[in-house]
Amino acid sequence: MDSMNSKLGTPLRDARMQKPSAQTALRALALGILATALLVMVAPSPAHAKSNNFALVAPKNNKTVKNKIKFTAMVSKSLQRKAWGMEFWIDGDRVAVDRKAPYTQNIDTRKLTNGQHTFRTSLIVKTKSGKPDKKVCEYLRAVYVNVKNKGGKAAAKRIAKTKKLALPGPIADEKKKKWTLKFRDEFDGTALDRTKWHDQREDWIVGGQPYNNREGAFYKPENNTVSNGSLVQMVKDEAAGDLRYTKELYPRTTGMVNTDHRFGFKYGYVEARVRIPRCKGCWPVFWTLPTTNTWPPEVDMFEFIDTAGSERRPFIASHWKDDSGLQSELYYYTTPCGTATDYTESWHTYGYLWTGNKIQPFLDGVPGPVLTGAAVPQVEMYLILALTTVSNFATENGSKMLTDYVRVWQPKGA
Repeated sequence: MDSMNSKLGTPLRDARMQKPSAQTALRALALGILATALLVMVAPSPAHAKSNNFALVAPKNNKTVKNKIKFTAMVSKSLQRKAWGMEFWIDGDRVAVDRKAPYTQNIDTRKLTNGQHTFRTSLIVKTKSGKPDKKVCEYLRAVYVNVKNKGGKAAAKRIAKTKKLALPGPIADEKKKKWTLKFRDEFDGTALDRTKWHDQREDWIVGGQPYNNREGAFYKPENNTVSNGSLVQMVKDEAAGDLRYTKELYPRTTGMVNTDHRFGFKYGYVEARVRIPRCKGCWPVFWTLPTTNTWPPEVDMFEFIDTAGSERRPFIASHWKDDSGLQSELYYYTTPCGTATDYTESWHTYGYLWTGNKIQPFLDGVPGPVLTGAAVPQVEMYLILALTTVSNFATENGSKMLTDYVRVWQPKGA
């Protein structure tokens, strides 16, 4: 980091949670107070009301299913009048759309591999003109079904090919653009793919030093594992590495991966399906930095602070520098469908649309606030996915953040 100081001409403060000079006092306060001071609420669309009337009918957990399953989503009549149709998803793939209630699909499980699968639905709301609204509302009701069939390896190959071809495009495809999938990791193997990810800091920084002096854990490669189709990043109570400012040992270790010197992009749509732990002092974050290894700019696609605290939903933030100094803009994500604002201990899909003139987050398919102007970076960025911790918090040992997949699209010709 010292080499970066000379480039900027001023002492470099680390990337996350650094605010403009007008907010200096906030940095001395608790991080929760900081988040509250910058809070901007975005109300859910009225068309997303009464989601409590939703029900999903399918076999219960661990029930074995053979051959076929009837998959039904039922909503109240008032919600049906606002609905354009219902999407059906299996294991993160959009497999069908039904326009007429009751919304039903018959699923041939012989096309699925043996084992547990996730079935869920999304409601597509219609506009006043009767056309589908791009604000897709995922109700996040899911069932897990154990499938047993006689397809064997042949069926496994078929479903693997089908999944690759059936991968849905960006939900933020407002103008029906043709997108190219530039980066994809489904974490289906048994170890981290190091051709895609680096598991400490940038290559030019030795060791697992954190990015921010408010972090309380050292990055350790062993804390990133891949199992059951997910990247698992774990916090452990073990001393490792010197604190960058006090030269004391960090009280714990954690996991972080990034694509520095492996993959960078300028503009596009990023999507990740992640399960955030509920734990005191946990600081999960999915963010980007310039491939030039300078700072700012920075964009935090999602960030939680102390996921066992009172605010258990993510915010998006952008940090940049202008003639008056360091600037920041922060918004909490919209609350989709009127569902609970606790996004810990459950799977959610985080999207991020980046164009030349705006940044817009998507939480479970629902668009959030738009950032424009200087908040929009104009340089190539790389991805960082980490379960950091807040210093001076007794974070629970063994807390885990799971990531199902990470995908990045760009418009064709970009």
